[in-house]
Amino acid sequence: MLEGKKIEVRSVKDALRYGILYLPEERKSAGLIMNFEAFKNVSILVLNRLGKLTVNTKAEIRIFEKYRRSFDIKVSEPYQITKTLSGGNQQKLVISKLVENGGRYLFLMSQLEV
Repeated sequence: MLEGKKIEVRSVKDALRYGILYLPEERKSAGLIMNFEAFKNVSILVLNRLGKLTVNTKAEIRIFEKYRRSFDIKVSEPYQITKTLSGGNQQKLVISKLVENGGRYLFLMSQLEV
């Protein structure tokens, strides 16, 4: 059920259509490209909106700055390499990327040891 309506989610594409996002537990291997600049990790899922033949870096940085302020992402500059950020700031990049991609509902999952 989502907002009082029954939905069926059978694929990632279905989930995205409903605005459902999944935050991977392993941000380093499944959520980020660690050798990319911080701003590129935020915009990577929406590059198709930023230009046809070339990527509009200024637009990417504007997107990044919006989330930098909203989520208080601590970086020295947008070009800072992602692997040099703290784990918490890396997690904020993943969330920013997912929200910018149109997510409205965020699921946080953790594998429990028994």
